[in-house]
Amino acid sequence: MSSKTKTLKIEKLIDSIEDFGGNEYELDHLPEERRKSIFGLLAVWAAATIVPSGFLTGGAVGGSLTMGEFFVAFFVGSLLMFVMSCLVGFIAHEVGLTFHTLSRYFFGTRGSFIPSGLQVITRVGWGAVSLAFAVSFVVSMAGVDSFFGVTAIIGFLYLLSALFGFEGMKIVSYVAIPVFLVVYLWGLFVPIGFETPGMPAEPISLGQAMGIAAGFWAAGALVSADWLRYARSRRDIVVSSAIALLGFNMITLGLGFFSVVSTGSSDITQGMADVGYIIPATIALILITWTTVDNWLYSGSLGLSNITGVRKIYGVVITAALMIGLAGFQIHTLIIPWISLLGVFLPALAGPIFVEYYVIGNRMEHLRLDEIEYGINGVAIGAWGIGSGVAFFTPDAYVVPVVSVVASCIAYYVLYLGLRETPLYSVGATAN
Repeated sequence: MSSKTKTLKIEKLIDSIEDFGGNEYELDHLPEERRKSIFGLLAVWAAATIVPSGFLTGGAVGGSLTMGEFFVAFFVGSLLMFVMSCLVGFIAHEVGLTFHTLSRYFFGTRGSFIPSGLQVITRVGWGAVSLAFAVSFVVSMAGVDSFFGVTAIIGFLYLLSALFGFEGMKIVSYVAIPVFLVVYLWGLFVPIGFETPGMPAEPISLGQAMGIAAGFWAAGALVSADWLRYARSRRDIVVSSAIALLGFNMITLGLGFFSVVSTGSSDITQGMADVGYIIPATIALILITWTTVDNWLYSGSLGLSNITGVRKIYGVVITAALMIGLAGFQIHTLIIPWISLLGVFLPALAGPIFVEYYVIGNRMEHLRLDEIEYGINGVAIGAWGIGSGVAFFTPDAYVVPVVSVVASCIAYYVLYLGLRETPLYSVGATAN
């Protein structure tokens, strides 16, 4: 066989691998014909909010708020994230770009490595935490000794659907959502026994509670662009985001809150297992963790594609391997403080995007992705740094993610006014 023939076969094999799972347009504009119905969009969006860490977040304020305070604080926090998701979703829908490729326009091609890098690290980190959470439960219930082995099996299962991108997430979501609603709502009211909260033993302020609620989805609100770009209209973005964040997100947080009130623990899955309902609890936990990890694999792989230029399928495999390794060797516990810290810096990324698009008015209607020259928008990087710094030093009694976004927006506009005629300001095709 000639070297030319071997080369052609290798190239054909590579093309087949890259085409596996379909084209997600991770480095290109999504064509109009690839847009999805609101049902598929809603399934992926709603499933993204059903995460095991949501139980812990809701449970964090159990015993610290009355029922009325809980609903007010968490509704307002979720409403703020709904607004943020819609604002970034409208932009992604208009140009058909992921959050990561969208960042090229506002931060510069090389500058976009910062938002993508932060998202990749946090997606991989929290994906490993969620995977390890599910594996710990399965191992303890089944009495299995090989933590890494179970992690590898479950992680590989999650990887398979993530390879198929949006369609894979949609199919898993169609199964996971009804199971989540039936098993966990039934579990709270029947085997565990629902109780209403009394007077808080250690009350916290409404502002702090709103910050907890908003902080839970602050990073996810930005990467929601990765699937909201599939919307057929702005109406679909508003409706799906409202149901996902003001509906399913509130249910997830509420389950953790009322589980703490009723049992003293936010782990409703363990609570069901303790009263004998091990099988439904295990199935439900594996499914909701599946949708969680799939969403984070998807967003993480898109970020990796933006940084390295590799196709999404390679990004999924790499991020999955990292997740499985961190979870399997139980290293994830060591990185939780660091990825939590990075989460403080993520909301400020919205400032340059919102101000440039909605205030300054650079709408990108006719700008193609390949027209954006390599460069760094120093004004955007500076505004993000200021917003992150403000968030870091803001007391928890305030709604920290919102303070971060507002500070970043103000900083960007002020820097823009002062530096727009200098090389530090460069947007889109004018990048330095």
